[in-house]
Amino acid sequence: MSVLAIDPRDRFFAMAKGPLVFGRNDCAATAATLLAAAGRGDPFARWRGRYTTLRGFVRIIRRAGYSSLAEAVAGTAADMGWPEIDPAERQDMDLGLCRVVGPAAGATFGAEAPGIAHGAFWLVRTDVGGRLEPFAVRAWRTG
Repeated sequence: MSVLAIDPRDRFFAMAKGPLVFGRNDCAATAATLLAAAGRGDPFARWRGRYTTLRGFVRIIRRAGYSSLAEAVAGTAADMGWPEIDPAERQDMDLGLCRVVGPAAGATFGAEAPGIAHGAFWLVRTDVGGRLEPFAVRAWRTG
């Protein structure tokens, strides 16, 4: 079965299962992997394989000129040529920036994380696994 034949939600929850591993299934890597598998390009290509810890993740984001994960998501979306849209106008596989609250936001670099639109929700990888978030604070059309 090809990667594209797997439902994005199933692939997402398979990636979000188990402990968070920086550089492999953290919030940014998970969102980017879903987008790449759907043929939308790999917004994470320049960072993939370059860090294995939260400290390393923060370091490469800052070296790229971003002060936060939210800034890095927005900058990378612009680099990919994806136009910003109203989050309420999302379509499946659009990229969003979701505000994560509660215990799931514990170790993340800020309280906002990238999510992928799927149906009525955003698929967001958190420190404790996958979540379906109903809202995003910003969004980009990826296809």
